Amino acid sequence: MKQVSTENMVLHLPFDEDAGSTRAYNYAPNRTAANDGIVSGNSIFDEEGGYLAMDADAACAVPSNIISFGGEFTITGYIRTNKPEIRFLMNYAGIDQYQEHTEAVKPGDWYFVAIQRVFIGQDYYTRFMVDDSIVYNEVALGTPVGCCIIDNATVDHSIALDDVKTWNRALTLSEIMSLMRTDEDVEYYVSGTNFKTFGVEVSKADGLLDALERKEPLRVDWNNYHGEVVHLSRPRWSRREISLECFIVASDNRAFVHAVNKFMAEFNKAGLVRLTCEYQGSIKPLEFDVYRDEKVEVDKTWNDELMVGTFTLALIEPSPIKRVLRFTCQGAADAQFTLSTDKMIQVSWGDGDDTCEVSTNRGSTYTSKPKSSNIHGESVVVRHHYSAAGSYNIVIHGVIEDITNFSTNCIVVWNKL
Repeated sequence: MKQVSTENMVLHLPFDEDAGSTRAYNYAPNRTAANDGIVSGNSIFDEEGGYLAMDADAACAVPSNIISFGGEFTITGYIRTNKPEIRFLMNYAGIDQYQEHTEAVKPGDWYFVAIQRVFIGQDYYTRFMVDDSIVYNEVALGTPVGCCIIDNATVDHSIALDDVKTWNRALTLSEIMSLMRTDEDVEYYVSGTNFKTFGVEVSKADGLLDALERKEPLRVDWNNYHGEVVHLSRPRWSRREISLECFIVASDNRAFVHAVNKFMAEFNKAGLVRLTCEYQGSIKPLEFDVYRDEKVEVDKTWNDELMVGTFTLALIEPSPIKRVLRFTCQGAADAQFTLSTDKMIQVSWGDGDDTCEVSTNRGSTYTSKPKSSNIHGESVVVRHHYSAAGSYNIVIHGVIEDITNFSTNCIVVWNKL
């Protein structure tokens, strides 16, 4: 499925944060800490479902003004309420100046909703949508001062929100419809390039989410006690082994050899390479810094029209426990995090650079190029400079559970993966 362009997207709140978080990260390209959502009251992030549950005293406020009400805009998201109807409102300056629509819903069910201001012909229109239907489409009364969706209840409010997005442009109807489609496709990337660019498809993946093998714990066998004493209070885990069953299709022998060589070259580079597994519709990809462990045998099928080859790609992630951050910038900028840990961690910055052997015991400030002199301190600051605009996924490898006093100007995608 073709994804909707993020052109003029000013807000994306997937509400995938950990329970207890007070910040709903904004994943839009313009993201700064100032336009994250600040959660207060009885607001609960549901980690299993990936949504924000709220009652009448709860709030999720974006401090900065992100919508240009004078032009076109689109707001989409999913809503669930314990009441039998929802009400759309577009408000204008003056007394009783508003446009409204009430829609019957089934309590407890999720609904895809959209609010739009669209310029058509000579006029601006107000448009409300529920699922795949336009339920309201009328000429606007002027320049709005606000809009909302409420559940028309006076007591016992219980609502949930998911995947709220806002654009300072009018999405086409086909774009809006595509946002509500469920697609189970999984995309794989190596160093940021989709496998499909090389003509490679993945038919089966093993090891991505498998429980890791426990390292042999310390055991003490006292001769005057039964059994043995096993120290299990601080478990440590072995490397992650990943197996991808792939196939590649080419029009002829020459194209086939070229495609195979080009794809394998991505895994023949010095150091670790970034493998990304992205589930369609999810803002939280799985990230692995891996190397190719075994030879790759390509089983070829020959005919006069197509060449098809199947092979298994065996990959190793040597440091499998990690924290994943995302840094979004509109130009040259620095990503930064601060932490305390007496164990060494390694950082992969998502642009090919790495910072190794970081710990409180070894220094107080690190930059990726160059590293500062080692100065002992209670915490360590780690910085990296990005010279180009973009979104970068940063992976911190190590004993994540021993990290304390963590703060960052990045989005925390996975606190522990």
